[in-house]
Amino acid sequence: MGDLPQTRVEPSPPFTHVGVDCFGPYTVKDRRTELKRWGLLITCMYSRAVHIEILEAMSADSFINAIRRCICIRGGIKTIYCDNGTNFVGADNELAKEFETMNCTLKAALKDEMIEFKFNAPGASHAGGAWERQTRTIKGVLNGMITTYKGRMTTESLRTAFYESMSTVNSRPLTVDNLYKPNEIVITPNHLITMKPRQAPLLPGEFDKQEIYGRKQWRKVQMFAEEFWTEWKAGYIANITKRQKWTQVKWQIQAGDLVLIVDDFQPRNQWLTAIVEDTINEKSELPKRAKVRVASRYLDKSGKRLEKATILERPIQKLILLLPSESE
Repeated sequence: MGDLPQTRVEPSPPFTHVGVDCFGPYTVKDRRTELKRWGLLITCMYSRAVHIEILEAMSADSFINAIRRCICIRGGIKTIYCDNGTNFVGADNELAKEFETMNCTLKAALKDEMIEFKFNAPGASHAGGAWERQTRTIKGVLNGMITTYKGRMTTESLRTAFYESMSTVNSRPLTVDNLYKPNEIVITPNHLITMKPRQAPLLPGEFDKQEIYGRKQWRKVQMFAEEFWTEWKAGYIANITKRQKWTQVKWQIQAGDLVLIVDDFQPRNQWLTAIVEDTINEKSELPKRAKVRVASRYLDKSGKRLEKATILERPIQKLILLLPSESE
């Protein structure tokens, strides 16, 4: 296992380098119309704090607006890490296009302020563990509550419920060493982003499951927050146990290797073989991605390929070594 990225270990202001992911949809009812809404999770790579915004559509336009709302609240963002979702790629292309249309003076002034998108290799969802783990925990709890709250909350109530969930997740301990020492301060992400030792106070009153059938939206939201806290706490405690990592280097993919490309959507006998063209180390001694050359399997009568070879980028976890290169 390689070292953590620099953005995870080098001190930086909260939400300078973030990872993003979407989850949902959730059904809300505005007046008499049922609508779908999504959540956008933005997690700080250094402080491990999260910020949740609501999306009205899975589009680049809605994503840019959500990112802008986060910047207005949390401050400037320098780097966004994400997968190859169409809304993320579309937002990157749209912002780059707008940047190119600016005049030279304004472009030079804003060059250092532009957000840089860094995409994972296709099929490398594990590379986004910093935000996938957060999304999985939150989404796992929220998805279990969809049936109960489906169509019973407005967009405004769902946004408040997301913020209540965000406050809960940001109140989690970052370390487990001093959990059983009552006199020790347990550091949470809220300490780092709000600089306040006291957490968000609770609203007075008792809330039970019958609140979801009432007319007062704020009581539905508080019932939502109470249920989220119960379910999330049960899942989070199981995830803070210590883990071990691999310490021995077995082998490294290198140029010239013959490999088999793992494809989760194809049977094993239909996985493609390829030749490694180059490896991408990303400031690490161990390669994390590789560019592979895949040839067409169809031949003409003379034995020549009907199509040119295709260059693909894949994570090394999706490559199985069949035959090392001659340099081995």
